[in-house]
Amino acid sequence: MGKDWKVSELIVAAGSGMANRAVNAFFRDGRITLLVGANGSGKTTLLESLAGLRQPASGAVELGGESLWSGRRKLNRSVLLALGIAPQHAESQWFTGSARRELDYSMKPYRLAEPEREQRIREALERTGLGPELLQRDPWTLSGGQQRRLALACLLACRPHWLLLDEPTAGLDAEGIRRLCAILEAHRREGRGAVVVTHDLDALLPLADDVVVMDGGTVREAVPAAAYARSLAREAGPAAPQALRTAAELAAAGFAPPQPEGGAPWLPPRALAAELAAQLGRGREAHANAPTARNDAASGAAIQPAANEPPAMLRSAGTAGASRTEGATRTEGAACAEGTSGAPVAAAGAHSAASKRFEAAGRFEARLFDPRALLAAYMLLAAAVLQQRGWAGAAVASALTAALLWPLRRYLRPYAGAVKAYALLIFIMTALAGIRLQPPGFDTAAASLTLLRLGKLLLVMLLGLPLLGLTTPLRLQQAIEQSLAWTRRLRVPVHSIALTVALVFRFIPLLAAEWHRFARIACARGKTNSRPGSVPPAMLKAVLIPFLLSLLRLADGVADALEARGFGSRDEGAAPGTRLRFTRADAILVMAALVLFICLFLAARSGTL
Repeated sequence: MGKDWKVSELIVAAGSGMANRAVNAFFRDGRITLLVGANGSGKTTLLESLAGLRQPASGAVELGGESLWSGRRKLNRSVLLALGIAPQHAESQWFTGSARRELDYSMKPYRLAEPEREQRIREALERTGLGPELLQRDPWTLSGGQQRRLALACLLACRPHWLLLDEPTAGLDAEGIRRLCAILEAHRREGRGAVVVTHDLDALLPLADDVVVMDGGTVREAVPAAAYARSLAREAGPAAPQALRTAAELAAAGFAPPQPEGGAPWLPPRALAAELAAQLGRGREAHANAPTARNDAASGAAIQPAANEPPAMLRSAGTAGASRTEGATRTEGAACAEGTSGAPVAAAGAHSAASKRFEAAGRFEARLFDPRALLAAYMLLAAAVLQQRGWAGAAVASALTAALLWPLRRYLRPYAGAVKAYALLIFIMTALAGIRLQPPGFDTAAASLTLLRLGKLLLVMLLGLPLLGLTTPLRLQQAIEQSLAWTRRLRVPVHSIALTVALVFRFIPLLAAEWHRFARIACARGKTNSRPGSVPPAMLKAVLIPFLLSLLRLADGVADALEARGFGSRDEGAAPGTRLRFTRADAILVMAALVLFICLFLAARSGTL
């Protein structure tokens, strides 16, 4: 029985491209399938879903009839051992201090004997073109191409049945790409499969068996690579590989580019050059034998046919070739042109209208209000919540908070884990506050008071979390600088204060994203069956140390960027390039928050709530 991938009605709760869209896909075993599409269409999200790095909200992912998820929170370990994934950025997966230990870490879940591990390391290094002298080097000190090869070597050493590769040609030179193609061909000869996310059709389309196009989170039915190439050839637009664009230009110039055989999308460069040379030779012969030919025609004037008026033989051959190509396209390319829900070229070349509207809405929302208005509104609402003294007022404040946060709920998703942890802490503290030792019992009044106080703090925290997404660090920095500009006369370092606050706001979500990324990659390489993003206690050391090192590298990069921009030497009184302006929408926001504050404050003081 083959190990085919089957994705049925899959919805990924969080992630670009595929969020809240049901996806159906099928990848056949023993074949190389390219996953193509515009940036943001969901290719990486789908690839990570196949690897178990993203937890589905609904739907199923099966490999050879066996579900990837053995439960709602656990992955099927036997399926994980049959696959290997290499992320787009190879440097995002290093956990140890040497290339040798990286290889050992990848093979650890397979529990191989020492001789077997050594043999696999030698074979993986040889196939990827890495020398054994690199084994003792820190992966971070390798070049981008060497890191990409090392990431591939870590996969090959595990010998997975399925390779899941995200932009594998990025950072590789011509030799590296040639080795990658050889590795994929050998993998296919062994009866194994690969799903490759790529924009590099020039290198990988001649190797592929099938092509799957993603457009705005929608997966189109797989088509043969040759049929997909013919559909690209009809358009010959910027999204088409260079070989197809060249063939179109040759046909327009009067040549008849020959049709490749055996399902290849185009002829290799040497074969194409030989055929063109033969056509030029035949053209010279026909021109020399023509009765009206001048004696100097052999000097080379007829060698290169003019684009506006090619020789008769080439013109007729080009016409015949074009007719032959169109006929083949209509018959053999029907699956690509008619059997799918649209042209693959359009899917691969541009974002869908829905994606553009989503991105535009996100950009507009983030810049709708002045950061000073957002901060003022938050402080007024937080003060109104804290003023509540009873459960009736707390209930009204909770309802108001829920109504305000519902349109902004997507900004709360990254912090769902922290909110749940704080809610659990509230429950524990409430239980402890109610415990009475003398005499033994439970003090309901004390527990209720603790729950009320901590619950109000939870509401204040929830109201503040969307601020990280509703503004940008740059706009926040500008708001602080403009608001405190008058203090410069008192020698207050306004610019330094504003920059520090902006960096803090920038690094809060960055730290959460960085931890989540390391947790996912550690679980993927360690083949743990825990829920994506959660780290088993036994793996904390493997994740914590690389995470701290990553933070140090981030800080070092920030320091270099600040130094390059002249921070510390700039004139504090320099005029800003842009200025924030308080608009009518900002005034309405602040006034609405002020009205709510007054109403809740008066109600709490009068005892109404």
